[in-house]
Amino acid sequence: MFLVVLPLIIVPLMIAVIISFLSASIGITRLAHQLLEFKLGELEKFADNQWSLLVENGYAGRPDMVEAAKRAVEHYGQTIILSDTEIIFAVDETGAIAISTSALGFQPGEQDALLKLLALEKPGVQTAFIDGEGRTFQAFYFTPFQWHIIISEKTGVFYQDLQDIVVKTLITLAVSVLVTVVLLVLVTRHLTSPLRRIVQAMNSIIDTADLSSRVDVEYRDETGNLAQTFNRMTGELDKAYKQIKRYAFDAVLAGKKEERIRQIFQKYVPKDVIERFFASPEKMLVGDNRNLSILFSDIRSFTTISEGMAPDDLVNSLNRYFSGQVDIIYKRNGIVDKYIGDAIMAFWGAPEKHEDDALQSVLSGLEMIEALDSFNENQRKLGKCEFRIGIGIGSAKSVVDMGNGKFAFRRKSLHKHVQHRNAICPA
Repeated sequence: MFLVVLPLIIVPLMIAVIISFLSASIGITRLAHQLLEFKLGELEKFADNQWSLLVENGYAGRPDMVEAAKRAVEHYGQTIILSDTEIIFAVDETGAIAISTSALGFQPGEQDALLKLLALEKPGVQTAFIDGEGRTFQAFYFTPFQWHIIISEKTGVFYQDLQDIVVKTLITLAVSVLVTVVLLVLVTRHLTSPLRRIVQAMNSIIDTADLSSRVDVEYRDETGNLAQTFNRMTGELDKAYKQIKRYAFDAVLAGKKEERIRQIFQKYVPKDVIERFFASPEKMLVGDNRNLSILFSDIRSFTTISEGMAPDDLVNSLNRYFSGQVDIIYKRNGIVDKYIGDAIMAFWGAPEKHEDDALQSVLSGLEMIEALDSFNENQRKLGKCEFRIGIGIGSAKSVVDMGNGKFAFRRKSLHKHVQHRNAICPA
């Protein structure tokens, strides 16, 4: 009983503590990030204003005025820092420190690592080692000065509140679990004392196999009801014993027959079809008339493309192409039936049918062509071959045979074909 009740108490307690911890930590981290981002935005606005003043007054070409503007940016940075460990500084394109609100330097390797991070122009909070210590920072590139302006804080200080929450949460959880376990041990000892005596009597009946034996009813409460229920159960067990043996034998026989059927038919019929057969055999005996729409899409001049690209580039391009095209089909409630080399076969109307299956198939084809433009734009940037595709769509009254997972067209009702020119590869 102790092992049963303990998880029921501990698990909800842990879930509640974890949810509270996550909510608090996410909130604090978000506020810290937002504060850093806000100060970065204000610093960027101030730098823009300083440069605008130089341009409007015709001083953008005077080195002394530009230098004064840089010093103004440095002074403004000093006014918005909130702690002794916070540093606002700027580095030029070589990594040299142009301005800094506090003394700062680079140890070997730190300057190159920072420049690589800044070159990525990754938005949001980042972490790097500066002057031998980990610092969390955000940065922006100021074109007029050709500076990367950075607001940074020691990582330990930046996440100090979060670390305090972790420690307090662990202490609270440990104390709560300890108190819960102690109380639960005391309560279960009191509750299980009469139950242990009932269990001993039951074990005696089990050892002797004497179903005529009975346990003593000591209390007029839940344990007493348990004893009475057990006595009634043993009285009926003897009567049901022979019937249970017969049912068990029949169940084993039926299970073996079903397993044998599965093993035979799984060689020829998909597993899901077999499952549907056993669930509802009568529905599998006849075909189902459906309005089925089928889409074929293939890449034009794929042989030329494959000859002009390295194998790994070709595989990467195909993966990106198929990923975008298939997502469109799934979004339009289509089913991808198979890949035929560089071609895609998909259908609408089975196993689930919708009123607008034919329309969705056509819209999918049009959207696949639109998505191809974005794909080809990326190919051009990478210096790879552009793809051109052909799409054929047919919609007709069909017979869908759920017994073998196939379908057949009876008459043609809609046909749409879209074709592009041959593939374009870079010279």
